[in-house]
Amino acid sequence: MHLDLRYTDVMCLDKTRVILKDRPRNNNYIHANWVHMSTNRRYICTQGPLEETIEDFWWMIFKEEVRAIVMLCDFIEDGESKCAEYYPLTTGEKVQYGGITVKNQRDGEHLETITCQIMSVRLERYYRDDTHQVYHYRWSNWPDRSSPRSSSPLIALIMKLRIIQEKGPVVVHCSAGIGRTGTLCAVDYAIERLDEEGTVSPPDVVKEIRHQRLHSVQSALQYLYMHICLIEYMQTVKSLPQDTCIRRFHRDYGKYLKKFNDRLAKNKQRPG
Repeated sequence: MHLDLRYTDVMCLDKTRVILKDRPRNNNYIHANWVHMSTNRRYICTQGPLEETIEDFWWMIFKEEVRAIVMLCDFIEDGESKCAEYYPLTTGEKVQYGGITVKNQRDGEHLETITCQIMSVRLERYYRDDTHQVYHYRWSNWPDRSSPRSSSPLIALIMKLRIIQEKGPVVVHCSAGIGRTGTLCAVDYAIERLDEEGTVSPPDVVKEIRHQRLHSVQSALQYLYMHICLIEYMQTVKSLPQDTCIRRFHRDYGKYLKKFNDRLAKNKQRPG
């Protein structure tokens, strides 16, 4: 077992794992998997970097020519570390991680509640004159194992990422890299199938994503959120009428989401 697992019960599939390029075989591991859409677009799904894996993370970004990073968690959630502070937070700030220098160059175009910053990455120790630029999107108020109320931010983000993916892959992570991360990929894949074929099977979509990134879409609520995204996408793009069944589904989803979040909050207040 590799020592750089954030969670010991979240395994990394060997058949789709990202192998760190230009590294010896005993030092080419990172907890990350390739996830392919039905077209040529690709995601890399990974866990939130640990302090000891930050340099590996940026090595992967540089070597795979990643065009965007999507962070779907906060650094600390409910008093628990979910992700190391792996990039400079302030515009103009520069931080060195081992032999890699990352600079926060400027703000990018924000998407609703999702912030965007543009980073430059330089492997000082190896490729001093070669700098790689990457967008960093941060959505920090999507609760762990839960889901957002509206599909609007996620669909807007996916549409932006599709343009970016014409030039290279996109890295997505939350904490474990399976729940929120897997949900984003599943929604993108489902919308793509819907556009191409006019129909989509959400269970088949989840199976396909899980074949590439194990345990993707972690909770029943995230699975329901997939349906909310598909419905709202069809209403916006495909002119799906707002009938009684759809209104009821939205209402029931809202009730279930509130009940789930209330239960989470109550569990957090319990001692021990």
